[in-house]
Amino acid sequence: MDPFIRTGNYNSETKTITLFVKNRQLKDILRSFCHELIHHNQNITDPVGFKLVNKSGNLAGNAELEKIEADAYSRGNVMFRKWTETYSK
Repeated sequence: MDPFIRTGNYNSETKTITLFVKNRQLKDILRSFCHELIHHNQNITDPVGFKLVNKSGNLAGNAELEKIEADAYSRGNVMFRKWTETYSK
């Protein structure tokens, strides 16, 4: 399996999330969904800033985009873990 496949995408113009599911574990797909939900929240909270930072899509040399991605990974994973803990009792 290719470790570099795309996993998800958030489109700030249409406010839609696309998830790529082929050959992926359900838990990984749901984690990607949480990550993209955070991007939606970032866009709703600061639409101008989100669109400006997210234009290139490449992290190299883009400290602001790196912050946005770090936030999405951090908050998205915490959100997912909290949700999974509600079912693991």
